[in-house]
Amino acid sequence: MAKKTSKSTREQAYREIIEKEGRKWDDCKVLSFAFDGPGGPEIFHYELMYPLRPVYHLFDCSGNVAYIVVPKDPENERMCIQLAESCGGSKTTPNLR
Repeated sequence: MAKKTSKSTREQAYREIIEKEGRKWDDCKVLSFAFDGPGGPEIFHYELMYPLRPVYHLFDCSGNVAYIVVPKDPENERMCIQLAESCGGSKTTPNLR
């Protein structure tokens, strides 16, 4: 998981990780999903790792909120939203501070 420090925002930490992988931050989008409990993001993460699932570059969570960095692709984004919803998640606005 990405580690948030007091000196950087979540966005800065994610950007650094993505760029170290050789990807362009402008080609990515951050999605976030709120779950009823802290086990929800874990289940969602396991589901993301199965074959033939949506593409994601980074997964992080804070309490009951999961954050994923995905390529900017409407179909992939739709698949991520559907998968999160099937795990009990609701799409939220990412807090990248």
